[in-house]
Amino acid sequence: MRDGAEAARDQGVNLAFFGANAAYRQIRFEPSAIGPDRHQVCYKAANEDPMRKMDPSLVTVNWRDAPVNRPENAMIGQQYKCNPVSNDMVIVAPDAWVFENTGVTMNQRLPTVIGPECDGYTPGNQVPPNVQILAHSPVKCGGFSDMTYYTAPSGAGVFASGSIWWLTKLTPPGPGSPFNPIVSAITENVLRAFGTGPAGLTHPSEPNTKTVHA
Repeated sequence: MRDGAEAARDQGVNLAFFGANAAYRQIRFEPSAIGPDRHQVCYKAANEDPMRKMDPSLVTVNWRDAPVNRPENAMIGQQYKCNPVSNDMVIVAPDAWVFENTGVTMNQRLPTVIGPECDGYTPGNQVPPNVQILAHSPVKCGGFSDMTYYTAPSGAGVFASGSIWWLTKLTPPGPGSPFNPIVSAITENVLRAFGTGPAGLTHPSEPNTKTVHA
């Protein structure tokens, strides 16, 4: 599945992650008594997995850990940080295309968008060099949660909200609803751009990680 997603990106297919903690752990399927690929295998430590002696690339560990060594931020642009958290999302690139027609301003806070699990930008050798941080929100564990966007050499765009609670803000508005119209508008902007073809061709990312994390 991971190979398929990355291959699609490398052929110009846009990827959007409207949550957090995606592609955190590699698992594999094996045959069972009721058919092929019906048994899900997920050891918690590499030294417990017999596959380590046959094909280390299939060992069921966190993607970022040895012997797999394929951190999720190589695909997503950010990676899982921690939980539980609860905080506002803080906008740091209000002029970015994802905020078109939202009226957001620098350092504007979107209430309780961050939680209960969050992702954030983490530098590394495999991370795309042109990640743009759109929101940079302090959290009590892991430092910061980030909303990110980058464009692949193929022209594909990769967007990640960095928070599980993003999806709760898309629920229908009404009494007691956590609906947030700005989150909804951002989501529409992303889907509209991603639905017309490789987003990087019209919306190239503007890398700012060194500035934001400084």
